[in-house]
Amino acid sequence: MGNRYPKYFKALFEWFCKPELFEELQGDLEEEYNTRLESKGRKNAAWNYRKEVMFMFRPSVLKPFKLESVSFSTGYMFGNYIKTATRNIKKSALFSGINIIGLSVSMAVGLILISGINYQFSFDQFHVNKDRIYRVTTEVQDAYFGTSLYATAPVALAEDYFENNESIDELVRIRSDFSGVGKTESKTLPVSGLYADASFFRIFSFDLLEGSPITALESPNSIILTEETAKRLFDDESAMGKVIDFESHGLFQVTGIVQNPPKNSHIQFNSLVSYSTIDNLVSEDSRYSYLNSYENLNSGYVYVMLNDKSNHKVVESGLSSLATQISERISNKSYQYSLQPLSKITPGKSHLNHIGTELDILLLIILSSLVGVIILSTCFNYTNLSVARALGRTKEVAIRKTLGGSRFQVFLQFIIEAIVISLLSLVVAVTISFSIKPFFYSLSSEVQFLFPFEITPMVVVYFLLFAVMVGIIAGILPALMLSKQKVLKLLKGVGQFQLFKFLNVRKSLIILQFTLSLICIIFASFIMKQFNYSVNFDMGFQRDQILNIRLQGTDSQIVKDEFSKIPEISSISMSSGYLGVGSRSRAWMNNEFSSDSVIVNYMSVDPNYIENHSIPLVAGRGFNEFDYESEDELIIINQRFIEEFNLGNPVDAIDKVIYSPTNYAYRIIGVTSDFHYDRLRNPIGSFFFIYEPEIFQYANFKVVTTDIPSLMEKVQISWIRVNKNFDLYSEFYDERVEEAYSFYKIAFGIIGLATLLTVLIASIGLLGIVVYTSQTRRKEVAIRKVLGADEKGLVYLLSKSFLTMLFWASGLSVLITYLFFTFVLFPQETYHAKIGFWDFGIGVFIILGLGLLTTTTQTLRVARSNPVESIQNE
Repeated sequence: MGNRYPKYFKALFEWFCKPELFEELQGDLEEEYNTRLESKGRKNAAWNYRKEVMFMFRPSVLKPFKLESVSFSTGYMFGNYIKTATRNIKKSALFSGINIIGLSVSMAVGLILISGINYQFSFDQFHVNKDRIYRVTTEVQDAYFGTSLYATAPVALAEDYFENNESIDELVRIRSDFSGVGKTESKTLPVSGLYADASFFRIFSFDLLEGSPITALESPNSIILTEETAKRLFDDESAMGKVIDFESHGLFQVTGIVQNPPKNSHIQFNSLVSYSTIDNLVSEDSRYSYLNSYENLNSGYVYVMLNDKSNHKVVESGLSSLATQISERISNKSYQYSLQPLSKITPGKSHLNHIGTELDILLLIILSSLVGVIILSTCFNYTNLSVARALGRTKEVAIRKTLGGSRFQVFLQFIIEAIVISLLSLVVAVTISFSIKPFFYSLSSEVQFLFPFEITPMVVVYFLLFAVMVGIIAGILPALMLSKQKVLKLLKGVGQFQLFKFLNVRKSLIILQFTLSLICIIFASFIMKQFNYSVNFDMGFQRDQILNIRLQGTDSQIVKDEFSKIPEISSISMSSGYLGVGSRSRAWMNNEFSSDSVIVNYMSVDPNYIENHSIPLVAGRGFNEFDYESEDELIIINQRFIEEFNLGNPVDAIDKVIYSPTNYAYRIIGVTSDFHYDRLRNPIGSFFFIYEPEIFQYANFKVVTTDIPSLMEKVQISWIRVNKNFDLYSEFYDERVEEAYSFYKIAFGIIGLATLLTVLIASIGLLGIVVYTSQTRRKEVAIRKVLGADEKGLVYLLSKSFLTMLFWASGLSVLITYLFFTFVLFPQETYHAKIGFWDFGIGVFIILGLGLLTTTTQTLRVARSNPVESIQNE
């Protein structure tokens, strides 16, 4: 029975625990282990056992360790090692300084990542039943759009499969599309939130401060507010029982107050609305039946709580059978439903339509790998510099061994020295981390939210372990090589003492370092080039000198009437979104010749929009003010729409009718040229404009002035006149496009920093190798100089191997990046910048220039040294 317990942690506990307490405490640990083994599985039980052992490190449990019981070769020697390490650090200030700088800079980035990873893995850990909660996800294989993974799932699964499933304790349906302007007796404010079943609080452990967790979400038109939202709407008054009027949804009664969701919850909300409100809507109006369709994956979520997490395979098997039946009913698509554990959501696989905060585990792995490469590169530099410095410490090691020091003791001395330097670097790294934190946070608000640099007791422990690990990795090779040498070989001196016999390995690692550095330079350069390419791309419509303001529920006609009085605004249009940035809606449509539905993108605009944005009409007409009152739903399509629906030419397409899955008819009245409604990585697809004023979100002003501050002052005054309840939200179209491609800036910032670090570290590493080589070849240089060699020849002799390595690194990096761009990156980007000579050339020149500077300065110093002194020293 005991063999199942984590044996190393059991042995550790027995070692440090007071003998009189061990039997009782170990019994408690084993009892807890067995309980968790039966209820939650071996992995959870073992993890909890290890955690509890670590928590036993406290004075009341630790047995006394008496100093007098520690022998000279153990306790005293450790102190002596630390003194020796400190003395050697002071003695070799240059080498130690370079090591500390290199380690601290790379460790600073590592510390931010460690803090961020610790935060990410804390997501959703506060739920009591977290081990039994799963989210149903959907994988769709589409004949046209390929494979997509959705965080959403058809809510119909709740009734058709989960409701009477014996493996399910609880299930909850959630929709993320509740939003509206809420009016109370004294305030009018926007409110957003989630629709949720009454079982929400039986599954999730959000703290309901007022109201019943059983009945608060039972009745239709019930709403629970977060503390923050309740205070915004009702100030210090009690919100319980109050009524909120949502013009687009009706009257809602406040039935509960919930604590604001923790930041480390992937489910975020300002309010919760009873899902029975949706059920009533669907039963009363057939137009909303699509909400329960198996094809609707827009904003519906299904979470289940299993009675035993081991049943998830059984549940998934049943879901797979149901998915096969559904796929047979829908042409050109196949579905697969899976259960995703709550702990694997953030961080986890990337999903479309995620409900809140979600970090792709792949991004975390990439960032960790990038930081790992930087740290390993620094550790290798420490190794090189330690080897170069060790040439002056051979006699020290020989004397230590002569006086009885064992190989292990010598090894331990150098490892402790490396750990001391690593711990000193940690102190500097923490300071650097706080200094570069603003840079990281300036990249994007999401960076600050996803990677908060918060120092908690557990994070401090991780930092210390990280520093010790880095020290061991950095110091292990010099320690092994020095400790294994024989005394006679050590005493023969530098000429007979070659620490680095693995010359090819060393050269390969230097080439690898500079290859990575150059790859980073090329990537950083191209990312900025792609950003400029994207924001300056001709998207097929006018976006310069267009100022957009968010309506925030304000009547569009009132906005037009008021802002048309500003002389700097030449024309005004309305829209439900932005073109060119992926801000649009999607609908299923088919024509009369086919029953198969196709996803089409669309946006609601007014009659002025097409002219205001200079979108060419190739056939038909635009909207007019009377079209809104027409009995037909009128649409204006793009040319790609004609191709996908086989409508002939633009003229033939006029007056053709397109249908929705609910048999709504849409008549085509115009055709525009193609334009980019989505980001440039995606091709142009079918798109149509529709005239539906009730869903307008933005007013678009074409401005005819360069005096922007004066214009914005007038806009602000006019906005107060039309809506004093909301702050003005405005931005120029070009600014919105730049924001849409801000991920390029974020990537440039991260890779740019990585580039700076890798180049700096590689240069330091090269410096260490040059110093080492120069010292080992000092006698050879002196003899050549006596025989008549000049300085130029000697510099070339010492430098050529390093320059050859740099040329190899340049060639490899150019080849790797070219192949990556050509076969990996470019196929995923429909529109991208062209990569040319200078994209590679700039990086190559930087690397070669730094390499020449590093090698020449050191080799020139050796070439100019006095040959007599060199030969005497040898």
